Amino acid sequence: MPRALLALLLPLSALLASPDSSAGDHFRRGLELTSHGDLVGAEREYLAGLKITPDPAAYNNLGVLYFQQQDFARAANAFQNASKLNPSDSEIAFNLGLALYKSGKTAEAIPPLTAGIHSSHATEARYLLGASYFTQKEWTKAISELEQAGAQNSDQPEMLFILTRAYRYAGNPAASLDAAARLLKSHPDSPFTHELLAEGYDKDGQPDKAIEEFQMAITASPRSPELHFMLGYVCWRWRRYDQAIGPLQEEIRLNPTYSAAYYYLGDIALRQNDHGRALGYFQKALQLNPKYGDAEFGIGKVYLKTGRIQDAVNALEKAKSQADDTSELHYWLGRALMQAGREAEGRKELAKVSDMKRTENRKAEDLLNGVPVGDRNIGNHQRLP
Repeated sequence: MPRALLALLLPLSALLASPDSSAGDHFRRGLELTSHGDLVGAEREYLAGLKITPDPAAYNNLGVLYFQQQDFARAANAFQNASKLNPSDSEIAFNLGLALYKSGKTAEAIPPLTAGIHSSHATEARYLLGASYFTQKEWTKAISELEQAGAQNSDQPEMLFILTRAYRYAGNPAASLDAAARLLKSHPDSPFTHELLAEGYDKDGQPDKAIEEFQMAITASPRSPELHFMLGYVCWRWRRYDQAIGPLQEEIRLNPTYSAAYYYLGDIALRQNDHGRALGYFQKALQLNPKYGDAEFGIGKVYLKTGRIQDAVNALEKAKSQADDTSELHYWLGRALMQAGREAEGRKELAKVSDMKRTENRKAEDLLNGVPVGDRNIGNHQRLP
């Protein structure tokens, strides 16, 4: 994720002169309490004043309070209210775009960030806009915005890291290598550099070095989003399941809403025949991301292994409409249908397994493995840079 870029609290003079003096009094007290670090009291005053008179500057300041508490969803809502009252304010637009980006709503962040290009944070807005396009897999637009941001701050490690990937996915390996070389040269000890090296080692089939580089990235930035997850993922991918558990649990501690961490903990528990724990993890992943097909697939496998045949059929049929179409999914659904007495349908699913395996490079039971950490899209959740 990018560094915490945020427009400053609007000064008192920016607050609209409310026809109701009591609203203005609340806003002034909110600003004063903020200056003394009493964010809870400041929030109370702003909310009290806003009940009397809607005010874009007050909503903006309230959004800043929520942002400082890392409550990005409420921050985005406050900035949205401010923007509705003052749609031409590019500073508020930038704040809204940043809060949406930090909330993981990168598609929604694009319009306000586009408006934020005209704010005093033009370079930051372009960087966030490029990162948002990247998560939407719009590589050309991402590259354009990142290169324009780079014209003002060419050696920002986050930007070079995303550019390396964007050029790679856009089919321009020469430009990708150039961005990677710039990152390695200008920031040899950056967590982004270690992450880039880890991905390269992973892709090259050197898991020990990949794990070492991810550990170094975590040492450099222990609270960075998803680094612990990525370390756990690469351990999982190379079947080092016991080694994967700790980093995945640490990711959940840092980011309790990250569904993919729950999914992979569930998969490890399933492989270790701890069916109760596996089911709990899969259900949690699905609760956080209702369209997480792999989690639904995991639930179906647990049900089949524990004799809940009809529940297994229901879950696997649902997974079939959400997860990637793989021979493994058809295999498990075929088995479940056969055990449910629907033999004709089961045989049809199992027949697909044989056909699909002829075009796959790995066995059905290993299909979830083999995707290098830098090139995956896990749980319908593209990693935010």
